[in-house]
Amino acid sequence: MELFTCFFLTLKEFIYNNLSNQPKNNYAIFWSCYFGHSEVVKLLLADSRVDPTIRNNIVIWCASHSGNAENVKLLLADSRLDPSATNNCAIWEASVNGRADIVKLLLADSRVDPSAKDNDALQGASKNGHVEVVKLLLADSRQASENGHSEVVKLFLADSRVDPSANDNCNIRVASENGHADVVKLLLADSRVDPSANDNDAIRVASLNGRSEVVKLLLADSRVDPSADDNDAIRVASVNGNSEVVKLLLEDSRVDPSANYNVAIRRASENGHSDVVKVLLADSRVDPSVDDIRLAYDNGHADVVKLLIADSRIDPCAHDYLAIRLAFKYHQVEVVKLLLADSRMNKIMIYTR
Repeated sequence: MELFTCFFLTLKEFIYNNLSNQPKNNYAIFWSCYFGHSEVVKLLLADSRVDPTIRNNIVIWCASHSGNAENVKLLLADSRLDPSATNNCAIWEASVNGRADIVKLLLADSRVDPSAKDNDALQGASKNGHVEVVKLLLADSRQASENGHSEVVKLFLADSRVDPSANDNCNIRVASENGHADVVKLLLADSRVDPSANDNDAIRVASLNGRSEVVKLLLADSRVDPSADDNDAIRVASVNGNSEVVKLLLEDSRVDPSANYNVAIRRASENGHSDVVKVLLADSRVDPSVDDIRLAYDNGHADVVKLLIADSRIDPCAHDYLAIRLAFKYHQVEVVKLLLADSRMNKIMIYTR
């Protein structure tokens, strides 16, 4: 407290003795806004020599960035300052960082346009999961989805200027990609949002990243097609080992796990995702005997090999004992042991090759 008092008095003395009308000497208000010192900001704004519009009104961006609502109030009360400067960067900054209180203050100013830069503020809040901000922006009809700031999203949804479907429904796509289920739920409740946009990109990116809660929400929406792009959702979920997502997708009759020559189980086997392989093997539509299943052998995924040879459709002797020859070639000792333990193996044939 003593340090702040000392700083305050020193700054006060500096203001009265040194301020001139040159823009470079307005750095005092810049740094006061940046570090959130509202008492200092109030003092500076009361001095006619201080210009809060320096560098294209950067001080309102600083206040939004630091999350100091009191400073934003003070600046908005100054008629010289334009809160929409630099393409409405102040509301974008507050939205991306989930500062719902600041977003509310800025939305109350008619000069601020939350839909600027193709609704960039809403996209940022949605991506980061700021639900309250998204609500505010959507209610404004003019937007915050990328970062999952749901409170920010609420604010945007309440603004009639905001278009949550902007940029080919980018908001729901980035919210799905980052697993912000609460934001996705908000966006799905808005009739302007199309979750099937861009060839059902929302469910495909959610599956890719293992966002099971988001996948559940999207599957419950009749507009979403989980089999889009040749069943891409189950393929990417299998490649990345997202077994919970694979289970959810298999519960939907539209999804075909055998699509594209059984690519789902081939890639899951190749990457050693035994949990996914187990789930896929339980589905009668999946054919584990496809040639590329050999990748599990030469990549040394013993747990996957164990699952595969336990399936009657798999012949470990196929293609002239290719499986064990590859395992020998790549020194996959555990896989060799598993294969030799299989009663179907003709060990004499193997050893004499």
